Amino acid sequence: MTDQLLGVLKIAFLVLLYAFFARVLWAVWSEVRVPALPQASLPTAPPADAKVPRRQRVTELRVVSPKELKGTRLEISPTPRLIGRSTEADLSIADDTFLSSRHARVWIANGQAMIEDLQSTNGTAVNEQPIASPTVLRPGDRIAMGHLVVEAER
Repeated sequence: MTDQLLGVLKIAFLVLLYAFFARVLWAVWSEVRVPALPQASLPTAPPADAKVPRRQRVTELRVVSPKELKGTRLEISPTPRLIGRSTEADLSIADDTFLSSRHARVWIANGQAMIEDLQSTNGTAVNEQPIASPTVLRPGDRIAMGHLVVEAER
């Protein structure tokens, strides 16, 4: 009877071990896979006829944290700028394990800076509020992605 129980336990252990490895491979594949995002799919800001006061315009992001990158600036333009761990990112933080390879993108649409989370694992927060859709940035907004914290500036 104990030999049969041992055999069942061995099989159960092997099934659990294979399930664990399958889950690890799925997580790695999901993180490494980079879906193509067509340029035309960019959501837009309010209509072009809506005037944006100069004092409300955001033109760049300044790194607040981590310390070693403090002060680094990323200029925002109508062309989307990518933030993430990938070497292809415009603002690349390779050693931040809480940052996805393609974490978020920022761009200017109709005079307003926009940010969008690219379905990252840990999400993006603007002023400590998680965002689920493209969000307009205002001067002074703090954006947190992984350990990276940036501030929107004019």
